[in-house]
Amino acid sequence: MGIVNKFLLGVIGCALLSSCSNNPPLPKTKIVDTEIMDYNSGSRITILTQNAINGDVVEDTDNSLNIVSKAENAKLIGLKTLQIAATLLGGGSSNIGGYSKEQLKGNYITNVKNKTMDYLIPELRTTLVNIDAEPKKDSKITIEPYKFKLIYEGLGNNDYEFRYSTTITVGDFHHVCSSSDLLSSERVQPIDQWEKNNYELTQALTKKIIKNCFVKINEVQNKEKLKNALLKATSIN
Repeated sequence: MGIVNKFLLGVIGCALLSSCSNNPPLPKTKIVDTEIMDYNSGSRITILTQNAINGDVVEDTDNSLNIVSKAENAKLIGLKTLQIAATLLGGGSSNIGGYSKEQLKGNYITNVKNKTMDYLIPELRTTLVNIDAEPKKDSKITIEPYKFKLIYEGLGNNDYEFRYSTTITVGDFHHVCSSSDLLSSERVQPIDQWEKNNYELTQALTKKIIKNCFVKINEVQNKEKLKNALLKATSIN
């Protein structure tokens, strides 16, 4: 009987690892900072920094480095297994949502800040000056820093993957700066490499992602889309 119970718990654990929960609700948002770029004509562009604010859940913006370790995975498997076991013993259904490791809360390293805006604003201002598209009325650009995290790559090694994303929106123009544009050898490295000099590598890669992002934005086709979006000048009022 004990062997059967261990087998069932093993099956439950495997099912939890491979399943995904239902789609979570979209996060609420909050403007946390504002930058102004004025033109001689009196028009201006307001650059807004917008965070996802949805309570104590993973959808929150990572304003400091978030680390999702294998320990987080083990804790949640234990909780879910106990929850399912209690439900079954009580005669209920075992239909309890699973999860993926991307949904684990993780822990924040508060002294390793997400410096996206420090790196992005100078690049954005340079692009706006060079794009030669003065809006006809006050308009806005919304920057959404979102992911800034390290997440364990697998349960059988000590590698962690850097996950990063920031979205730039101007009217119908949307561009995502993402760690997916990095080489896999840059994104995935042993944890001791990440930890060096207070996680300095995460900042270096953030700068690189943003620099590469603006290289793409300044390509002819994307630059024209951005220019047209600015000329439409979505009013901030």
